Amino acid sequence: MDLKLLNYSEAAEVLRCSPLTLRKYVMDRRVPFVKPFGPNGRVFFLVDELENFILRGRQSEETLR
Repeated sequence: MDLKLLNYSEAAEVLRCSPLTLRKYVMDRRVPFVKPFGPNGRVFFLVDELENFILRGRQSEETLR
């Protein structure tokens, strides 16, 4: 398993939002993130978790009707 860690700018590109918006999502714990260096360490994002986060938010065509 290859874990690809993204910083705020890279993760914001994946989610198509601004880094500032992503920071707000992290503060509200709306998006998955990791802090591998402890609670006061830097925030990173796993590509697989971001992709799953996006897929969970998708609505089916039936829901949109």
